[in-house]
Parts: sequence; C-alpha cells; structure tokens
Amino acid sequence: MVEDDVRSAMLLQDYLKVTGHNVEHLSDGVGFLERVRSFNPDLILLDVQISESLTGLDLLKQLQHQLDLERIPVVMVTAMAMNGDRENFSPLERSTT
Repeated sequence: MVEDDVRSAMLLQDYLKVTGHNVEHLSDGVGFLERVRSFNPDLILLDVQISESLTGLDLLKQLQHQLDLERIPVVMVTAMAMNGDRENFSPLERSTT
C-alpha cells in the first residue's frame, strides 16, 4: 500500500491485518519497485495523490513497464469523487493481451 495520509493508511492497514492480510506500507513512492519486488504482493493499493512530485499514476506507469511486475493487480485509492474523475483513469487500464 502506498498512502501518504497517516490516518487513511492506519485505517486501511488495520482493517487488512484484522482480515488476515500481510501489509507493507509506503508513505511515499521512494523505493516503490524495489519494495514490490521484495514483498511480492498479491495486490497493490495506490493513493492517487501521494505528493506534488510523484503520484500514484506515476507509480502505476512505472509498474506497468516492468515485465516481472505488470500482472500484479492495482487498486487506485482516492478521495477524488467529482464527475469525470473515473474517466481520467480509464486510459491507464491494462490490456488483456
């Protein structure tokens, strides 16, 4: 999970641990690909807005360019709930080929 908001991260992490999941938390994207490789997650939760210089969308693009990591499912987490926000992410959907 990559989440910069401490409260959101604690809530998600606590819930996932109570439901039996192991959770690795990054508060920013530093070392993201290395941590993904070492932890080998079944799923990645990415906050859309991590910082001004690096977003969850940037990390998603990095992940998709790694042949050994591109098949890990990713859930984008955001408070962005305005009309049209969902469509902003649709071009990033992975191809099934």
